[in-house]
Amino acid sequence: MKNLAFLFLIFISIKNYSQGNLYIYNYSDYDYHGLLATQEPSGSNCYPNSISNNSGNLVVESNSTKYFSSFSSTDSDINSWFVSPNAGAPFQIYSSVDPILNTVYGNPTVNQWSYTRFTMYQAGTNIQISGAGGAIGSGLNLCGVQTSYHDDGIIRANWFFVSGSIGNNHYIIIENS
Repeated sequence: MKNLAFLFLIFISIKNYSQGNLYIYNYSDYDYHGLLATQEPSGSNCYPNSISNNSGNLVVESNSTKYFSSFSSTDSDINSWFVSPNAGAPFQIYSSVDPILNTVYGNPTVNQWSYTRFTMYQAGTNIQISGAGGAIGSGLNLCGVQTSYHDDGIIRANWFFVSGSIGNNHYIIIENS
C-alpha cells in the first residue's frame, strides 16, 4: 500500500510540474510541418524559451498527434530542443530525454507551450503548398506569437488553451479554409 501511495504521489508531482499537454488536430487536406516552442508563461521576461530542433513534427491529413506533458513525448518526431535560459545566453541543445530539460524546463511555472510556425505540404509528399502556413500561439505569452488564429485562404488554424483540474491543455486545430 505504501508503494501505491508513493507512486500516486510521484504521478501527481509529475502532472503538476509539466508544461501541459499539446494536441494538434489536422483536419485539412494537407500535411502540417512545423516547429514548436515553449516560453515562460507570465511574459515578464520571456526566458527560458525552447524551440524544437527539427521541423519533423508532422501531422498527416485527417489525423491527430498528441504531444504529452513533456519535451520527451513518445509520439513526437522531436529528438532535441534548443533552449535559451536567459537573455543574452546562447541556445543550448538538449536531447528530448535529458533529465534537465524535462525537470527544470518542463515545470509549468518556468515553461508552457507557446507557439508553432508551420508550412503545409501536399499530402504524402515533399511539395510545399505556396502561401499555406504561418504562425499561431497561445496568446498567453507576450514574448511569443500573439495571434491564436490564422487564415491564409487555403487553411485556417486556431490555438485554444484550457486550464483546469486536469492540467493545462493546448489545442491546435487545422482545417481547410
